[in-house]
Amino acid sequence: MLKALAGLGAEPRTLPVPFADKAKAFTLRKFDDALRLREALAGARKIIVLGGGFIGLEIAATVASNGKDVTILEAGARILTRGVPEQVAVLIADRHIKGGVQIICGVRITEIQQTKAKPLSKQKATALQRSLDTSS
Repeated sequence: MLKALAGLGAEPRTLPVPFADKAKAFTLRKFDDALRLREALAGARKIIVLGGGFIGLEIAATVASNGKDVTILEAGARILTRGVPEQVAVLIADRHIKGGVQIICGVRITEIQQTKAKPLSKQKATALQRSLDTSS
């Protein structure tokens, strides 16, 4: 069962894709959002973070340091495309990977389905069609 899905970015916005259980999708705008996210993450084992910007990376690193299985899905060719030069992004990505965070770039989410067996993410990316088992 999907415990938490965090859609984070420089400008938080509602997920533009269909997702039946809005209570399990989070954006971070206010302090109350952070409290709700922290509560949801406490019971989660596997977390998907949409977006490889500063906020998404911070959340992913923190969650991974607490023993959770974290995957970042980034639409761009690399993380931090608007924030830092590529050489710096590579160093930051390497540090996150060593910390247990999986990073998958070039992923455009078009739909998120939750079934009893496995929540499933569908991507437009032709090179990547991956089912992320986020069951607890």
